[in-house]
Amino acid sequence: MRFALTPAALAVIGAVAFAAPAAAEYDAAYLGLRGSYVVTDQGSTQGSINFDYDEEYADGFAAGIFMGWVVDENFRLEIEGTYRSADLEEVTMVRDDLLFIPAGTVVDVGGDAQAGAAMANLYYDLHFFDGAILPWVGAGVGGVFVDYQIDATDPSDPLVVLFDAKDDTWVFGYQFMAGVTFPIAEGTSMTVSYRYFKTQDFVYTDVFGEEFETDLTQQSVDVALQFHL
Repeated sequence: MRFALTPAALAVIGAVAFAAPAAAEYDAAYLGLRGSYVVTDQGSTQGSINFDYDEEYADGFAAGIFMGWVVDENFRLEIEGTYRSADLEEVTMVRDDLLFIPAGTVVDVGGDAQAGAAMANLYYDLHFFDGAILPWVGAGVGGVFVDYQIDATDPSDPLVVLFDAKDDTWVFGYQFMAGVTFPIAEGTSMTVSYRYFKTQDFVYTDVFGEEFETDLTQQSVDVALQFHL
């Protein structure tokens, strides 16, 4: 179910590409706003001492601002700042050396993963259609500030704390994108796209001093407005 977003996103992109009207060429620079429906893939977390577990996230959102420049007929450069948020729902225990929770047990948890990303993107515009319907693909790299929080107690004894951590760190992140851009008014265009976003592994420390290593992998459907300068 988590991976069903990818074909659905591409179907939306294809439908918009063939339905959008033609208009004038785009200008050389633009500012934009982006909103996203985000699905976070299941994570795998390894603890340094007692626990390993797999985590599930609720669907979340992202919002961002960006500025881009048209380099030539095919290439564009863009810088963006994005905020991402996804709540943790549950974890499945893989290892518990304290013998509180058997492997395979599902535990409801609280907490979330919030990330602020500063990315530099390169796009390649695909001139398949006459007019201003503009399919494209792109990739980006940058820095991601991850604020990670998780808390849970033993299902059989609420006084026993299993997880209690709130930590933050900077990590490297990258993304791949595909979408279409089309005009909606004079000097304004809209983009519908699919995005795959991933961070490198990062480490957080809980209140008991145990270190945990995980990453953040997300897929999203994005809708953006560009204001051409």
